[in-house]
Amino acid sequence: MGTRPNIKIIPTSFDKMVGLTSIMLTVATIVFALWKYDSLPQSIATHFDAYGKVDKWGDKSSIWGLVIVLSIVSMVLLYIRPYARYFNHTVTITEDNAQFQYQNSYAMMTWMSFLISCIGLMLVSSIITFGRPMFWMLPLILVMIFGSIGYFVYRAMSNR
Repeated sequence: MGTRPNIKIIPTSFDKMVGLTSIMLTVATIVFALWKYDSLPQSIATHFDAYGKVDKWGDKSSIWGLVIVLSIVSMVLLYIRPYARYFNHTVTITEDNAQFQYQNSYAMMTWMSFLISCIGLMLVSSIITFGRPMFWMLPLILVMIFGSIGYFVYRAMSNR
């Protein structure tokens, strides 16, 4: 890694708003699961194929695995944002590009946390409400995740 510049990252207003929204969506997912838990059937769908067809069933308590994992991932992404200096970057970090690259990485972690929070709320509410994810969720999730990664990598590569 060598020595990289140690530059303080100043979050933009947008970063702050998206980060706060991510936290609120995560809390909403937990609250929704708590609110609806007692009304869930004893057995719920826990795994689905690419077409949304159920291929595994489990106890209703298994909804907490999804809620917990997605909540932890979302919050860890927010927690690690200030440590962009230690991330693997797609370009060599120099004194000239460090501020932009660190800021871009910070924004990417913020945005990915937001997406994970959105995905968590969509999946949990869909499973609780309809017993399965909606057919359009997998393509949407893939486009959201990989489109966002592509966008931030493009920004990093364009500002070497």
